[in-house]
Amino acid sequence: MTAEQGIFGVAGAICAVAAVNAVFRKDTLAAAVSLVVTLLSLAVIYLGLGYEFLAAVQVGIYAGAIVVLFTVAIMILSQTRAVEILARAPRLGVVGPVVAALLFLILSAAIVRGRLPVAVAPGGATTVEAIADALFVRFLFPFEVTSVLLLAALVAAVVLTRKRSTEREWPRR
Repeated sequence: MTAEQGIFGVAGAICAVAAVNAVFRKDTLAAAVSLVVTLLSLAVIYLGLGYEFLAAVQVGIYAGAIVVLFTVAIMILSQTRAVEILARAPRLGVVGPVVAALLFLILSAAIVRGRLPVAVAPGGATTVEAIADALFVRFLFPFEVTSVLLLAALVAAVVLTRKRSTEREWPRR
């Protein structure tokens, strides 16, 4: 076994353990920290495969910006409020595991058959300039729609879990 294979194996094991920990943690802040570890270990795997740009994007955008957004959302939203919402709609607690199981079965079948899709940049781009052109010129509208959907999801989470004006903890003036 070479050093590269050893690093790949260790990074893959750390990634898998941290991902499972992120999914099954009861404490949401600890789950967000596990998510950071997962994303950082993925960046190490990308570096080992020779995708330096993808590793930098992984660390900068996902491990940096997205997880900070998740952490702020977690700190804004009360955990007890989220549990109350799940208690009112017990179906929500079933949907996640069912979707995860379906994705696991699909990926397992693809691995067994040996027909995993090959990761290709948008439009077959191979350089940073070509990726930027594809992302910010040809696919600008879907890129912006995705950002608006993420913002809408965050606003919806805040609206669903916020306290009503009569339930506020601080006194009115």
